[in-house]
Amino acid sequence: RKISKRGRRIVFKVINPADKDTRKVGDPAFELSIEKPNTVIFLAGPCPRNNYEEDWRNEAIEYLKEAGFDGVIFNPTNPYYDASDPLYLEKQTEWERKAMLMSDKVVFWIPRTEEHPALTTNIELGEFLVNEKIDKILIGMPDFATKNEYIKIRLKMLNKHYDIDLKALMCR
Repeated sequence: RKISKRGRRIVFKVINPADKDTRKVGDPAFELSIEKPNTVIFLAGPCPRNNYEEDWRNEAIEYLKEAGFDGVIFNPTNPYYDASDPLYLEKQTEWERKAMLMSDKVVFWIPRTEEHPALTTNIELGEFLVNEKIDKILIGMPDFATKNEYIKIRLKMLNKHYDIDLKALMCR
């Protein structure tokens, strides 16, 4: 067991909606219950639809490990997502919403492309911008990302910083 500088056990756990230990009813986890560790982070942004090895979250998680992150990471990428099941989207959405609300920080990385338009991300980000939860979020988008101009203008209006480098974002 690793011990932090403050004498507490270091917790580093990634929870995903397909994890058996977080699932009580159906796929993905319908009920979420975790023992509250030092910090809980939700990784928000577009999820891959098929090539999960290229998910930006893998790199983000590595940056957190390197930085000695002490806590739980909610990763919504679900390689078992079943688009043919009409209830699956509802369960996945409910899992994500609960995980975001349980999180201390919601980290938005928006590498928007034509292939990954991040439409759901727009809704999630908007909820945090208008519900006075702006201090709970960190935001980033790489230079190559398309159609993020409106978000950049809104962030400027709100005096909210955004990063253009994923490592810089994850190490804040």
